[in-house]
Amino acid sequence: MIHTKIDEISNEMSRNRQIISEMQELIEKKVDLLQGVRTSYDISLGIRNEISVVSQRLQIKIGDMDRYIDSLYDKAKESNIQLLSVPSTIFFDEEFTPEQCDIELIIPIIRRNDEKISGEWQIKKLPENIVATTLHFGSYDYIGYAHMALEEWAESNGYSMDGLPYETYLKGSECDCHEEEYVTQISFPVCKKPIQ
Repeated sequence: MIHTKIDEISNEMSRNRQIISEMQELIEKKVDLLQGVRTSYDISLGIRNEISVVSQRLQIKIGDMDRYIDSLYDKAKESNIQLLSVPSTIFFDEEFTPEQCDIELIIPIIRRNDEKISGEWQIKKLPENIVATTLHFGSYDYIGYAHMALEEWAESNGYSMDGLPYETYLKGSECDCHEEEYVTQISFPVCKKPIQ
């Protein structure tokens, strides 16, 4: 019985060593892949003028976002609201969690007097502010690198965050194209740090 148990444990140890070896290979491949993926980003500093937007605050799985964007377009059309641009998403969470995101979908519009359209969505003004922006080309899987590049740029150039980051989907899933053709503008509202 003891010899049988020793054999079982030995076999289990061999299987675990094989699993560890395969996992280490995956780690090495992933490191190589990520080093290849992380590209440099061109950062621009500019002013976003005050704009009126139709907006909806949501707590959703990020994979469901397209459905909500389509719904926002439909509601705007029903209410005869003229949309001026593509959708953006403001992110409220400090840590991104795909399964539970606290976001606000916004689309710029021609200004209307109705401040509130329904319980689900509203029209409001976003104030003018200074923004650092960059473009991310390709899959959303690696868009975090663009956010990191903006954070690093702000830190090294004496700026701090002055609002919530947002992404504008210039070309995305709605265009029926491959992921590598997606174009997303990432913007960070910033202000100059006081000189110490």
